[in-house]
Amino acid sequence: AYTAQAAGYAGVIAGATKARDEAVAQAAASRAEAERMEAMLDAVRRAPSEDLRRRLGDTLGDMGPVSLHVTDTGVDVRFDGREWRRSSRGRQVVCGLILRDALRQASALRWLPLLVDDASAWSGTWPACAGQVVYMVTAPGDGLTVSEGAP
Repeated sequence: AYTAQAAGYAGVIAGATKARDEAVAQAAASRAEAERMEAMLDAVRRAPSEDLRRRLGDTLGDMGPVSLHVTDTGVDVRFDGREWRRSSRGRQVVCGLILRDALRQASALRWLPLLVDDASAWSGTWPACAGQVVYMVTAPGDGLTVSEGAP
């Protein structure tokens, strides 16, 4: 009687062991599938940023001290490696001019004039631009001065 009962338990144990092994294998397969799906989702999420990063570099070319850093949420503009918000107002003005000139050239709109507001904020040398640039300077007592040459 004990032998038959032991054989019955051995069969139950073997069945439970087999079921456990199958469940472990199924869980491993599910984990692998989840990791594959997660990698695929990550690639799909990154695709627009990667495409934009490639196209911007090909289209805009070298912008000197201005660089664009594509992130998953947008584009960061940097001047001499500094984030836009950490740059001085003058650097922001000249950075804006360089970026807009690159966009103008990339879109073949050289006839489109670029307007530089607050030109007095930049005290350095102005970059050479391919088309017309209009500089606007507001000085205390003098009001607004508009010129096509660098101030």
